[in-house]
Amino acid sequence: MRGPASYTQAPPPFRQDIVWAKLDSAVTARANLVPRFAEFEKGYAQQPAVQQVLTLLDTSRAAVLTAHTPKDKLQANEDLSAPISQLIVIIEGQPALKSNANYLKLQDEFSGCENQIAVELRKYLELVPGDAPTKAKGDIAPRVKF
Repeated sequence: MRGPASYTQAPPPFRQDIVWAKLDSAVTARANLVPRFAEFEKGYAQQPAVQQVLTLLDTSRAAVLTAHTPKDKLQANEDLSAPISQLIVIIEGQPALKSNANYLKLQDEFSGCENQIAVELRKYLELVPGDAPTKAKGDIAPRVKF
């Protein structure tokens, strides 16, 4: 029995669709983890800086989930990186949260999504280089690192 075919073995018109489906799935999974990150900050939401980051997270996440084209979705995903990074910096400054087992598990899930996005984005941009996102304004890191 043979395993699944590589995207490179698919006929040219379908390669882009195959790679995009995998990338879209990873980007959506990442966006769907954002509310779980925000839950860790609910107790600190009264602080204006935290509230601003949470609002930006909601707006950026909504842009990812409502984007209509691959290029728009990739740009929205890139724009989501800055508020995620800001939220992680806030959480990392709180030792009780940083050592929380649920937070560590979520961090692992998020890292897995980030890795999957990196792999699939490279494949996708080999096929459609014109869809590469531009760096987000104020983005402190192109990808979130733990």
